[in-house]
Amino acid sequence: MNGLYDDSYDIMNEDGSEEFVSTADFRKAIRSSVCKVNYYTYMALAGRKEIEEQFQMGCVPVEKNGKKYKYCYSLVESEKDTPVMYHEIVQWGTQAMKENCKKAMKVFSIQ
Repeated sequence: MNGLYDDSYDIMNEDGSEEFVSTADFRKAIRSSVCKVNYYTYMALAGRKEIEEQFQMGCVPVEKNGKKYKYCYSLVESEKDTPVMYHEIVQWGTQAMKENCKKAMKVFSIQ
């Protein structure tokens, strides 16, 4: 979902819809005096994606009492006995956020 792994970026609109913006479009906006881009959400999404991948997360849609939910689960091999430590989860997310930020800085640096 987070386009920082290719040449386009997913932009989430207030109504929940998404659109894609290319690196060239971001740079054009900056050259045209756009001076603020709210970026934190994209770093946080990158952290979440990494943690979900580490836990092999999956979700299925569920409806209960007329409301729609996502039931999320983690696949773990039954022979594995190693617990995941809290600090590991934080490290996975932090590292993914740092990598995501480095890629964004290349886009916004206009070099």
